[in-house]
Amino acid sequence: MKRWKVVLSLPIACFAFSSIAISANAQSSYYSSITNTTSGTTLASNLHSLISSNTKAISYSNLYTQAYPTTDVLPGTNVVWDIYSNQIYDLKKDTGSSASSEGAGFNREHTIPQSWFAKATPMVSDIYHIYPTDVYVNNQRSSYMYDDVSSASKTFSNGSKLGNGTIYSSKTTFEIADEYKGDIARGYFYMAIRYSDKISSWSAGEVKNVFSSSYPYLTQNAIKVFTKWAHEDPVSDKEMLRNEATYALQNNRNPFIDHPEWVDTIWTNNYTNSKTKTEYSLSDVKSSISNLSSSSSEDTVYSAYNKYCRLTVADKALVSNDTTLFNYVKAKSGTSTNLKTYWDNVISTYNSTYGASSVTPTPEENNYSLVTSTSNLKAGDKVILSYKDGNVALSKTQNTSNRGYTSVSISNNQISSPSSSVEVVTLENGSTSGSFRFKTSSGSYLTIPSDANKLTSTTSLSNKCDWVISISSGKTTIKNVCYSQRYLEYNTTNKVFAGYKATQKDVSLFRLGGTEATVDLSTYTNQFKNNDTKAILNLSYNKEVTQNTSNTTSKTVSKSSFTSISGSLDSNISYLAAKGSASTNPGVYSNIIRVYQNGGVFTVSSKNNATITSVTIGSSMATKVTYSIDNGSASQNQSITAGGKLTVNNIQAKNKVLFTCKGTSSSQRLYVNYISVTYSIGEVQEVTTYTYSNASMDFKGTISKDLYNSLGNSASYGVRIKKGSGSYSYYNITPTLSNNSYVISKNISVGSDYSTVYTAEVYVLINGTYYYMNASSYSFKALVTYYINNASALGVSSDMLEALKAFK
Repeated sequence: MKRWKVVLSLPIACFAFSSIAISANAQSSYYSSITNTTSGTTLASNLHSLISSNTKAISYSNLYTQAYPTTDVLPGTNVVWDIYSNQIYDLKKDTGSSASSEGAGFNREHTIPQSWFAKATPMVSDIYHIYPTDVYVNNQRSSYMYDDVSSASKTFSNGSKLGNGTIYSSKTTFEIADEYKGDIARGYFYMAIRYSDKISSWSAGEVKNVFSSSYPYLTQNAIKVFTKWAHEDPVSDKEMLRNEATYALQNNRNPFIDHPEWVDTIWTNNYTNSKTKTEYSLSDVKSSISNLSSSSSEDTVYSAYNKYCRLTVADKALVSNDTTLFNYVKAKSGTSTNLKTYWDNVISTYNSTYGASSVTPTPEENNYSLVTSTSNLKAGDKVILSYKDGNVALSKTQNTSNRGYTSVSISNNQISSPSSSVEVVTLENGSTSGSFRFKTSSGSYLTIPSDANKLTSTTSLSNKCDWVISISSGKTTIKNVCYSQRYLEYNTTNKVFAGYKATQKDVSLFRLGGTEATVDLSTYTNQFKNNDTKAILNLSYNKEVTQNTSNTTSKTVSKSSFTSISGSLDSNISYLAAKGSASTNPGVYSNIIRVYQNGGVFTVSSKNNATITSVTIGSSMATKVTYSIDNGSASQNQSITAGGKLTVNNIQAKNKVLFTCKGTSSSQRLYVNYISVTYSIGEVQEVTTYTYSNASMDFKGTISKDLYNSLGNSASYGVRIKKGSGSYSYYNITPTLSNNSYVISKNISVGSDYSTVYTAEVYVLINGTYYYMNASSYSFKALVTYYINNASALGVSSDMLEALKAFK
């Protein structure tokens, strides 16, 4: 029974979160080669071949970066899902190697100690048995075997224990917290089958007390521990998600997560000493609960709980692993309370847990739903035969040659709480292929005794008791096998049910258990469970840049090593200029462009006047230099002796050209030493004005293409939304195909009401019954706050981030 650690409760999937889709179709395809599931030895051998073929491996050192980000973090976070402690660790920051107490970091835990198999590959990095765990608890567990601890010497923060074992009574053992016992057990089952051909080479430590080199590859003591743990802690969402993530990395699956019943096939159920492969119906579970009494034992209570966790997929598409039911029934064992009265409360606990992915049946035992497909009918179903347009049903009253009627109330294609006069028949397979028999409450079978307008009951079975049921385009026909021209119909004039030659009114079937049976959801586990929410905001903004240039300073930029001004000076121009912009260095605006050997020009690009303090011109030979300033508005001609230099000071320039120098001979070498420039500095201020409009939230859900196609015309789709504590408004939506899934999306304008919480649920409507995906409840402000707090991970731009802060 897994508890989702609550760290962040805003699962906004439309941004940068990775997700793992759980596909029942993919599982079915993966196990297509497994055809014999009744022989333990055959199943073990075939599974070994399957999960050992075409595998991939991640190196042990790369588990932190390549595996754990998808296999072992809390959904939507970087928080490590630690199975040994309740400590909170950041996957990217909190690794460690040693500790004297909990909370000092996490590392990698081989649930099967790597010393047992001498750190050999591929076992040493097989993700299915390596978890991130608290360093201290990991070290304390050491290489001890797993077992229920009878006397604890140490207890850790999440309830894990170290101490003497129950099965391994003479050994120090480690007992993991109850919510992860099944995880560990199914990991050991996987390793036993995956490496059954290598176990004989494992020899160190306690390995011989746990693994066996021959079938069933685990010792009897280990089987006792792990079958008990596997049944007490059924498969959880966490395990299913980890299985999918590991499959994506290693290209193999843990079959005992996908098919937990195979544990009993290979190792038998040592905890209850009975097979538990049967998937129970809702009525089985309710009956089991009803039978609990003041004398009920713990085993009886566990049996009720075990059945609940193994409800058929048609009744409850996801096995729910919450402890609620177990706590209810366990608390009542040994008391005189009738536990049946608790059933409604138990079921209602789950009605909103998984939404439509669970396709939760109506909790009342006497609710019957219209059957719209014969694929939903099976032997054992309890059915009411009704002429639904007349609100009448087959009664228990048997006339001489026909059956009477009784009134029923039909609403939303359901018959609720039928009276005791209604005949509820049980379907049995007929003697003719594809046919059914209708067994009445008295134990007899509906039949047409002769080729006449009759309907009686009998205990003498023949093909006169066989009926072929057909449903097409909403029309139901029930044809007798012996008299193939006769159908079970209702005569509105005589108000009786009998066998007619298609001259009267068609009879429909209403099946006990809820309208989830209108489509077989057993192959679509979890596909009604993908919704996300995003905030939408039209945003415009205007930027204005201002600058305070009241202060000035001097900057010396020197370069005097040129043997020639020509050529290389262009590529080294950065030595003569301090290029700048408002974004990188708001104070620098001067920019010298280029200097040539003859007629070299210094230029400046500036919003303000600039001052050249001093320029030095030199030559290796005696020459004259002509220079001009202010774009040639003044000039001088001065001589320089050989090897000498000329310094020109205090050159004022108000225009672009500061200085032009020219040698008298092209063969003479000049150098220019640009001594200093005065430029403006000061604070650059950027003011941005934002304008907002059309704030809204988008609620979206998706279902797989396969499921959409399977539902066909029997389903419609939409979103229901409520504002605050108000009532829901329903919006019918036509799904659109995107990336091989169908999307149901509704946008709701919030205007300027940023704080009110809107709750939305995407729904699928099947034959008048609504099935809902997970609810999303957010205010516009809450969504925006999430974007701000996770801007980097979500790729929110800096401009948008600043704009959104107005809503925080």
